[in-house]
Amino acid sequence: MAVYGAVTLMAIALAYLALDDITTGRQSSFVFEYSALLAVTAWLLGLAARLARRGQRLLGILSIVVLAAAVVAQRSIGPGTRPSFAPEYLATVACMAWFCVLSCILLADGVRQTAARDGG
Repeated sequence: MAVYGAVTLMAIALAYLALDDITTGRQSSFVFEYSALLAVTAWLLGLAARLARRGQRLLGILSIVVLAAAVVAQRSIGPGTRPSFAPEYLATVACMAWFCVLSCILLADGVRQTAARDGG
């Protein structure tokens, strides 16, 4: 699961960069950025489903709920959006924070499993 944690951290970094470009950019179209967000969403949804199937239902279901909130909220985030306490902004930030925490959990679990397997 450590690999999933590492890939998820990279996916969150990509999502952050895409959202930053969307909110601060001056282009009329953000096809690449929205495509990146769609790919990240697909990865995170797959990860959440994988967790739920592998017996970590709470993590999987919580991940799906947080991701769904961010997907709905993202429709309100566009060029000129500023950091705020608006629900849509908080949902997006909470989603990124949750998946960063989940990545750390997966990385730590992978390290623990490797240590146990290697006898140390």
